[in-house]
Amino acid sequence: WAAIGGTAGFQNLSLNQAGIAVHPSDPNQVLLTAGSNVWRSTNGGNSFSTVASYAPGWIRFNPLAASNVMGSIADSQGGFFFSNDSGASWTIPQSIYIYPHQYAFHPTYSSAVLAAAEQYTGAAHDTAYIMWSNSGGNGGWQQSAAMGLGALVELALDQNNPTVLYAVGSLPSENTYGVYKFTVSYSGTSVSGVSRVSGTFNNGLGTAVPRRIVYNAATSTLYLTTDHGVFRSRDQAATWTSINTGLLYLSTDALAVTPDGAHAVVGTNGGIWVYDSQTPGLNVTSLSPTTATAGGSGFTLTVNGTGFVNGSTVQWNGTSLATTYVSTTQLTATVPASLIASTGTANVTVLNPGGGTSGT
Repeated sequence: WAAIGGTAGFQNLSLNQAGIAVHPSDPNQVLLTAGSNVWRSTNGGNSFSTVASYAPGWIRFNPLAASNVMGSIADSQGGFFFSNDSGASWTIPQSIYIYPHQYAFHPTYSSAVLAAAEQYTGAAHDTAYIMWSNSGGNGGWQQSAAMGLGALVELALDQNNPTVLYAVGSLPSENTYGVYKFTVSYSGTSVSGVSRVSGTFNNGLGTAVPRRIVYNAATSTLYLTTDHGVFRSRDQAATWTSINTGLLYLSTDALAVTPDGAHAVVGTNGGIWVYDSQTPGLNVTSLSPTTATAGGSGFTLTVNGTGFVNGSTVQWNGTSLATTYVSTTQLTATVPASLIASTGTANVTVLNPGGGTSGT
């Protein structure tokens, strides 16, 4: 970890659940929720103007359709807040008495949006749900079966296997908290349902209380901020490992991954810190073969690159493959037929002993 711009902490301001979002391809466009308004900048944050008299607690650009922005407003105000012009104007597309939290977006279906939410009216107080829209968030919201009483506030969709959804929160009705996991079902390009995988996924966290969760598609890695620092999982949340070496402030919260997947960035009680998520010198340069027939037989994959060691493991969308070390520049791995049963694109990375990861 390394500090960005010194180690000064943030000043606490009464901004009513302030949130911020930056356009995925135009960093000059910034949206900020503060006080009782949504504020918009078109010059990289140098100046802002008010665009809506609401204050969403969460606000997100759709990465595949950046003109679409989702916001979460109070249940009494209609719940879901939507803009189709990059935040210049806003509507309440479907007035529903539910309070949404964080959003997650499908990696290829721009119309598929998921949200964590809880209900206060029409169900027991603080009934938690996962919700989805197949209209890009512009209405058509549906909800899962009730997940219990509590709050699931942060979401991360596995961008390499979007049938897997992760949530962070607590369900006091079953006396649990931490990381929860869900299976997302699809019909064509539309979400058709969300069901919970039983239990919690806190192995390795100890007494740490999770706050935010982010998925790094480039390295098939989950990052989690907690009150005990930052943790990482490379096995779909089955186990977590602390990655706090060099991080001087362990009360961590805001979390993001750079677009190239090379770094994780975290906000702490001592400023903003950046983590190199890839190992210098460890790279994948080519694969052979580069294609396989969906539904075909398993095959041997040759991975060429640099920085490989005896014990390096080839990962296919985060799943470890049986790997043979050939040299510091080559590995071979067995890809079973089950991993190519359907059409898709795989992210192939290499994991070295000790946790170093290559780019894709």
